[in-house]
Amino acid sequence: MASMVAACSSNGRPAATISDAAFVRRANAICKETVPGLRAPDRKATSTTALQSATLDKTADSIAGVAARLRTLPVQSDDAARVRGWLADWDRFVVVGHRYAAAVKADDPEHYTRIDDEAIKLAERIGTFARGNHIDDCVL
Repeated sequence: MASMVAACSSNGRPAATISDAAFVRRANAICKETVPGLRAPDRKATSTTALQSATLDKTADSIAGVAARLRTLPVQSDDAARVRGWLADWDRFVVVGHRYAAAVKADDPEHYTRIDDEAIKLAERIGTFARGNHIDDCVL
């Protein structure tokens, strides 16, 4: 936790880890048109009884599609490894999303609650990279 606080700039935004402005601009454009409809509703307002596994699977597939589009963007070689790492987190998020859908379908609240916690941690990592690098439209 302390390292995360230390990594933040004075305005509360995490420190940038990439410098490719063209990648940032293109990534924001892709995410702006796709991500808002994929974001999870406020957890406090969501009743787990309203969750539907088919919807969760469809959302995970859509997120995989966004990641695939982001993966096609050119990125400066100095930034490529960090962007690949960020996109690997998107891939892990998709896998967790499908596991979550399966647990919801099985009506296993204890299991899907643990999986949801895992998804939240991944979404936070994805968001930290995005916010730090001014790719705010890609925050899940």
